[in-house]
Amino acid sequence: MAYSGGAPPVQVAGVAKADSPASSHIKVYENIVKSENVHSVGTLDFKEIISFQPDGTTELPTFNYMTIKNDGAQPAEVALVVPAHANGDNMIEDSNVSRNLVFFLMAGEEIRLPRTKMMDFTRDATATTLVGHASDDDCSPSSGNGGKFVVPFTVAGNILQKTGTYTGNASGTTNATNWAAGTVDTNTQVQVSEAIDATETNLTLESTADATNQHPMFKVNDLLWIEDDATSDENELIQVTGVNTDSIDVIRHLNNTNTGGSFADNAKISFACNYKATDTEVKTDSRGNYFCTSFFGLGRNIVQPKGIVPGSVAIKFVESAFNVLGLTNVNSMTSSGLTAGQTYKFKVNPNGAGDKEVTFTVNSVNTKLGTTSSGKGVLAQMQTAMDSTSGLEGTNRVIIHLKNGDIRFTTLKRSTSSSLSINNGSSANLLGAGIFPAVGDIPAYHPGVYTNDVNSNTILYDDGVGGLARGAGGSGLINYETGSISIKGAPPHSNMMISCAHSCSGAGTETSDRVNFLRGVFARSTNKYRDVNVKVEIVTDYSDDTTADYFSGGEHIGLYNQPGETGGPSSGGGGV
Repeated sequence: MAYSGGAPPVQVAGVAKADSPASSHIKVYENIVKSENVHSVGTLDFKEIISFQPDGTTELPTFNYMTIKNDGAQPAEVALVVPAHANGDNMIEDSNVSRNLVFFLMAGEEIRLPRTKMMDFTRDATATTLVGHASDDDCSPSSGNGGKFVVPFTVAGNILQKTGTYTGNASGTTNATNWAAGTVDTNTQVQVSEAIDATETNLTLESTADATNQHPMFKVNDLLWIEDDATSDENELIQVTGVNTDSIDVIRHLNNTNTGGSFADNAKISFACNYKATDTEVKTDSRGNYFCTSFFGLGRNIVQPKGIVPGSVAIKFVESAFNVLGLTNVNSMTSSGLTAGQTYKFKVNPNGAGDKEVTFTVNSVNTKLGTTSSGKGVLAQMQTAMDSTSGLEGTNRVIIHLKNGDIRFTTLKRSTSSSLSINNGSSANLLGAGIFPAVGDIPAYHPGVYTNDVNSNTILYDDGVGGLARGAGGSGLINYETGSISIKGAPPHSNMMISCAHSCSGAGTETSDRVNFLRGVFARSTNKYRDVNVKVEIVTDYSDDTTADYFSGGEHIGLYNQPGETGGPSSGGGGV
């Protein structure tokens, strides 16, 4: 992963994961020391120490860490040349204008810069708002669009979109994904401009009404769905292998989708958020894992600005629906009050699946509650019986356990639509026997809800350098340039709400067309009769325009090929 702080190493080497089966990117972290004696006798002109350009036309494209030090006795004046941005424009145009940030280093003093991303930002007092922003305060380099928790999308035929009708891109529309109140709306999907047979692997894309081609919103390795309302063929999962001037190269029929089908010339392409034809919800799997090759389409625009702002990502998960019995101060040693060796019945209805009757027999000796793992206690007998009851499998499985001095039933489904009720058995009724209350005395169930915004322990945050972590469990990676995300060990079977800032000058990584990077370091002596010596020490992985998709936020997240029920594409390699 990219160097992220501390004393710079003399030389460190690392190997990135392969972005595809055929190629890999090697990251070499190199410590570059450059010492310049700035000749100032008779003049006070600035001298360039080093310059940066992500297209590779200068000495270095970018850096991960840089120290500028006055290595002599004469005080130095140092100028950092940065691009100028203002909220009166779209924060990325007018980037040919530069500003000089000037500071002074006395003998032996130094300053450390953590990365190349740097710019001047001017708040335009004459512009009270910017289109797409609530106020000009929202237009800083790091705010951009978004910033509130939203449900990522509604799945309609496995397509990343809000329910609606495709109307095409209007003139001037450049966003693949529009940020709408409470949803991420991709009704303005990309449309192909040619009929596609079952073997076609080069897809020509339709231009927008203002003749802007839509291919720049896609990245190599993107997983996409093709949808065709005009035919009865099913939707098809594809993966991008190349991005061209007016087309994309793809792998067809992933996960055996639409293996023999074709599409008309008005077929629509959208970012994939799930990868099985049978998926009806977007959620983590039974291990709490989830993968997407974009951040639900956010930050994917035809023109700059693009990308996700490092440090702005937050993801919430759903707390499962549960029902308690309304008891107090019970524990594993509490007597159940049930008769040893007797059979009891009760019904549970998880997630509206209907009443499922559960039959269990109390141990002939042990009538205490115990725990679900004790083997002989009442709760263990009830859990074993529920696990063997038809209809209580998968996300409809119900877990019984002790919590806060009460007996609690919890469904595995983590969705705002999840529910749970406990009802009387058909005979030998458990409810009303022993310490178990009658059905009318059981409190109402707690539905599935998203975690509280202020409970930071339950929210998955990014660290600004590509890592994801959640205090209550869960980790992962995110690439700020592509938006690709991999989550592991989060709450299982859970829907998500997302928040991020995107599509602004501080988003993504440093690229020459985004112009959000330090252009150069200049220095001069403050005394026309004595030279100054300025030294720069740089750690770089040589990330540039061609590797931005792989180096942004650490290692690139490539093809998903993880075994199990997550259902990633069956072809391809890589992954995380």
